[in-house]
This record gives sequence, structure tokens and C-alpha cells, in this order.
Amino acid sequence: MSHEIRQPVAVVLALAEAARALPETPESTRWYLDRLVDEVVALGEAARSALAVEGEPRCPEVPVEVVGLVEDVLASFELTWGGTVTREGVDCAYLVGDPVLVRRALVNLVDNAVRAAGADGHILVSVVLSHGSVLMTVEDDGPGFGLIERQTNIGLAVAEQAFAGARGTLTVGVSTRLGGAAITLTVPGDRPGAGDPLERPLEGRVRATRAV
Repeated sequence: MSHEIRQPVAVVLALAEAARALPETPESTRWYLDRLVDEVVALGEAARSALAVEGEPRCPEVPVEVVGLVEDVLASFELTWGGTVTREGVDCAYLVGDPVLVRRALVNLVDNAVRAAGADGHILVSVVLSHGSVLMTVEDDGPGFGLIERQTNIGLAVAEQAFAGARGTLTVGVSTRLGGAAITLTVPGDRPGAGDPLERPLEGRVRATRAV
């Protein structure tokens, strides 16, 4: 299955690059083609990660810049979702892990939040530092955790898999600001050269924790 996916992904990328290179292609169209390439590349990486079989090399654990990854994920959802997306917190933070798995985890959590919030809802994604850890929280103004229609039911499992190797914890609770669910991934991490006071902790936002 992994090999079957690679070929059409490669074809889509080649066609997008060919269209982008045409001299008559407007700049506005090139912008959309760039976004298409970004999404297809992410799709290919996610598929390879999800379908990886024994003997195939996996992406090594490396320093992952979390804020840029979060912004890429949110930009993808903003293209297809009409609600309000807000990001807050630090401008740079690192953890050590598999960037493909980290992205898959964030995509699953944001997708859950978007479905809970509805077509014109609000989600808030925070990245903060607290006592040597990176805390990534996804909040929504939906009905609350476990109260939306289930789909694949693997979102949290993917998140747990992504952060298990990084000694992380996954916290499920209630957003005190938006009123819906709040899910926090806490992983040891840092901001290089950070001499500022640590960002405000997320105490009071959540009520139940389970270790990954």
C-alpha cells in the first residue's frame, strides 16, 4: 500500500510543479499550487508513517521546532474551515521526536477541535514553556470532550504514539476560556537561548491527566 501511494503522490507533485513553471501561470495561481504541493508532501509523509512496515526506515528522532509546525497545520485547516483560528504563546520552542508523527498528532487534535467547534466555531492553539517542558494545548468552543460524533476514534491514539518516545503526557479537560474541550500535550523541551521568564502555565484549564 505504501508503494501504491508513492506513485500518485509523485505524479501530483510533478503536475503541480509543471503548472507552476508555465510562464502564463498567474502569481495568484502559483500561490495555490504552492499550498497544494505542501499538502501533498504532508499527505505522503503521513501515509508513509501510518503504513510503515517492518524493515522500512523510519524518520529518526530529531529536534522539532514546534511553533512552525503548529502554524503549518493551522494554515492547512484555514483553507478548508470557515471558523476562527487563534494561536498564542511563544514564538519558538523545540522538542525531540519524529516530525512526521508530531505533525500527525497535531492534525488529529486540531481536526477533533474543528469538528467539535462546528462550521463557524472557534479554536485556540497555545504553545507555551513551563519548567523545562513544551505544552501544546488545543481548545475549542464545542460541547466538550466525548460529546461529538465519533469517526475513526484514533486521534488520541495517534497523539499518544507520537509523543510516547519523548516521555510526554496527554491531558484531557475543559477549556475555561472557550467552554469546550482542552487537550494538552506536555513534552520535555526548550527554547534555545531563552533567558526570559517562563511563559504562563496552563494550570486551571484542565481536570484529567493520563500518562502517555
